Amino acid sequence: MIEASKILVIEDESDVIIFLIDHLDYMGYRVFTARNGKDGIVIALREKPDLVILDIMMPEMDGYEVCRRLKTHHETQHIPILMLTAKGQLQEKIYGLEIGADDYLY
Repeated sequence: MIEASKILVIEDESDVIIFLIDHLDYMGYRVFTARNGKDGIVIALREKPDLVILDIMMPEMDGYEVCRRLKTHHETQHIPILMLTAKGQLQEKIYGLEIGADDYLY
């Protein structure tokens, strides 16, 4: 049996989490969630997801710092990171890509 791809959603907004879980689960992915950056890093190290969907504005640790840490850790540096944010300014996108994000979704 083929194991489903794992996606880690690091997001603090309940509505967004529910929306993503519903859609990703329906598409056959195993979804893990964290409501802040610190917990997200712990789950990423434990579960080794195939993709991280990461909010920028969160309590405890913002998404930029989470991205930076995941991309510099040898166990998680290969995991693609999709930044999910309401921040649509070009400077924000450039900064996120410079620290290791693979793409942005507004």
